[in-house]
Amino acid sequence: MMKQTVIGVAVALFVACGHNESLVDFDPQSPQELALKKILLTFENGVKEQDPHKVASLLHETASVMVGRERQILDKETYIKILAERLQNNSAVSLSKPKMKISGNRAEVKIYMKRGSNNTLVVFNFIRERDQWYIQSWQY
Repeated sequence: MMKQTVIGVAVALFVACGHNESLVDFDPQSPQELALKKILLTFENGVKEQDPHKVASLLHETASVMVGRERQILDKETYIKILAERLQNNSAVSLSKPKMKISGNRAEVKIYMKRGSNNTLVVFNFIRERDQWYIQSWQY
């Protein structure tokens, strides 16, 4: 009985976290959430299409992103130099329904990213400049 209860709670938490729902299903509650959703969809499509220009265009000039199992942090310039190769050597990603916190010109988005059999929680940080949102960083 205890084992069934634990399994039931684990399944409920999995469903409640929203990482089994697609980003496409996310219903934005504000224009800012809609803008962030569009950026995340562009990111997802850029990876799927192996389009380094599409992905790079989403990054803020001061962006720093985490890459690899070693969780190395790279600045935008360094990341862009290896982006095309990374896109070719890795499978497409699918993003889940996000949890967004927006405060002024900054936003934090927690979202599950599925790549192959891996499902990883990723935290994207965004900054808005001149009415445009950009990815400032991500980490997992």
